[in-house]
Amino acid sequence: MIRVIHLLSSSGLSGAEKIAISIINSSSREIESFYASANGDINNHLDYAGIDHIEINEITPYTILKMFKEYKPDIIHAHDFRSSIKLAFTPCKCKKISHIHQNPPWIEGANFKIFFYFLSSFFYHKIYTVSDKIFDGSIIDKYYHYKIINAPNHIDENEIINLAGDELFHKEYDLLFVGRLCKEKDPMKFIKIAEKIIGDQSHIKAAIVGDGDLRDKCIDYIKNNDLSSNIDVLGYLANPYTIMKSSRILVITSKWEGFGLAAVEALCLGIPVVASPVGGLINIISGENGILCLTEYDYYSSLMSILSDENYYDELSYNAKKSAKAYTVEFDWLNEYKSLIEN
Repeated sequence: MIRVIHLLSSSGLSGAEKIAISIINSSSREIESFYASANGDINNHLDYAGIDHIEINEITPYTILKMFKEYKPDIIHAHDFRSSIKLAFTPCKCKKISHIHQNPPWIEGANFKIFFYFLSSFFYHKIYTVSDKIFDGSIIDKYYHYKIINAPNHIDENEIINLAGDELFHKEYDLLFVGRLCKEKDPMKFIKIAEKIIGDQSHIKAAIVGDGDLRDKCIDYIKNNDLSSNIDVLGYLANPYTIMKSSRILVITSKWEGFGLAAVEALCLGIPVVASPVGGLINIISGENGILCLTEYDYYSSLMSILSDENYYDELSYNAKKSAKAYTVEFDWLNEYKSLIEN
């Protein structure tokens, strides 16, 4: 039996972590898999899924090598830039995978981050990306295109619908933000867009689901601008689907994205998405299931159009569910692993 260790530098649960768990679950019959990361919120999810967790509080070449000697995996599958680079320079004799879920702007530039990843790419047997936009036109694509495989994320539609449940969240919202409260997700932009809409329609309710280093800044802005009765900061929710189902529109204000998993999850529940045109969102949002926006004014005018026209909303919602079907096809990780071992 093939043995695979999934290596992640985060201890929480976001897009990359969900995908790692999904890969493990989908190949569990023929692949012995382990999830390696620091302890944190992820522990509860791994316990629930019955996935073996290797505690690795600090990812370094030393700790990776120690883990390799103990577990002797055939493949180590790293799920972010940081863990990928540290894996690359670890002298362990196994196949090494770098799986990139993000599309930060520094990929296209000349800087020390892309330099180190470029050097590390020599050691990867495969580089998987969640969108063909991630390395498009970059130095990585130029020199290592033969290693890059586009492995789009997928959703388990039935699981999402089941988790959303039949009952609505205890409060319904017009606008919803779901994601880490960090600079790349730009939650402050969401708040300012919601503030402008609330200024015109005082009944509008918005919610922010997630946690991160900008949480206090978001809360302070909401409080100082008398928005507390309209915008709720709900923090991290283990199951965000009940509130997603109880919201009218998902708003994504990210400065960059790899795939945009939250968008597909919302579409699955019939929730239109208004988002920035970055990463995989460019392919996910078509105009028939949501709108892509560049400026705050674009967001404002688009959201006002959807909120004020029920027929338009119903059309977007119908198309949302329909378009989500394209993301239910699972990438064949089992055969990918087998092929990697055989070659």
